[in-house]
This record gives sequence, C-alpha cells and structure tokens, in this order.
Amino acid sequence: MKIDGFDPDTFTASRTDDAGILRLIQEVKENYDYVADPHTACGFEEIGEGETTVVLSTAHPAKFPTVIEDAIGEHPTHPTLEALKGKEPVIFEVEATSGAIREFILSRAAR
Repeated sequence: MKIDGFDPDTFTASRTDDAGILRLIQEVKENYDYVADPHTACGFEEIGEGETTVVLSTAHPAKFPTVIEDAIGEHPTHPTLEALKGKEPVIFEVEATSGAIREFILSRAAR
C-alpha cells in the first residue's frame, strides 16, 4: 500500500513506563473503543490533538490479560491463543550455536 504524501522522516517510535502503559490502554479504550496491547499502547504516547496518525499494532491484547485487566477491567481472549494453551509443549534440545539452530530449523522446515 502506498500512502500519498508520506514523509518517512515523520516516522517515529515512542515508549513509556508501566504506569503510562496502563494510562494509554485506558485512553485508547475511552477515545477509540479499541483494546490496545501494551506495546501498541506505547504508539499512542506522542499523538497530538488534531493530528492524523497511524499506529501499528504489534500484538493481540489476549497475550497480556493481566495488564489489560489492570487497565480496563476486561479479560481479552482469542480462539487461537486459547487453543494453544491446551497443547502440551514440545521441547527439542539444540546446541546453542547459530549453525546448530539453523540446521535444526532447516531440517524441520523440510517436513
């Protein structure tokens, strides 16, 4: 997608502390009726009044249920995440070298 008039020099990133994340999740919910995950909430930190801004969402709020509950009292869920919670973990021991990890990934991808 191309955005007419986009100036890459205006692309920014922002951050805040834990208290700021809770505040931003609350503000985003109040202002936009959207439940933002903690990472995405940081993107709202520097939005100015009356500005057109694009905030890229980075995760689903269901990955952070405690934070979302603390911020807005909601318990977000997602069917895919809920299905994963019921699966048994699969553990592979792989030597901690880039070559061994690369070989492991390539051997699993060929299946």
